[in-house]
Amino acid sequence: MCTPSTARPTSTAQAQGWSMASKFFLTFFTPEVPMSRIEILKGFLKENATDSFSRYALALEYVKLGQNDDAVREFEKVQKNDPGYVATYYQLGQLYQKLGKRHEAEKTFRTGISVASKASDDHTRSELEAALETLLAS
Repeated sequence: MCTPSTARPTSTAQAQGWSMASKFFLTFFTPEVPMSRIEILKGFLKENATDSFSRYALALEYVKLGQNDDAVREFEKVQKNDPGYVATYYQLGQLYQKLGKRHEAEKTFRTGISVASKASDDHTRSELEAALETLLAS
């Protein structure tokens, strides 16, 4: 099993990502966390505004709380700043669909399929294709 304690990053960017992921894991899975997850993630983003992992996680937290406008805004920032972050397309498309924004959902799923295909991410591509098929069938 490859964990941050046993594996070694191969680049500065990867090391920074691992550092953020380690902070995220340790903070979120520590009992009696004094701050909310949203506050923690916003803190991470103050340290590194381009951290797609933290911004994506923040959007998911907003979805959990029903703060859909905030979630859309954060997902769209990830999509704009890191178009290769393929998971964003599925989540944003699902959220658009939930909000009744069918055209935006379809466009997001189709773009995500293209991005996932270029990245050879067959798993995410198939999830996006299934989501698009469900949307078009409804």
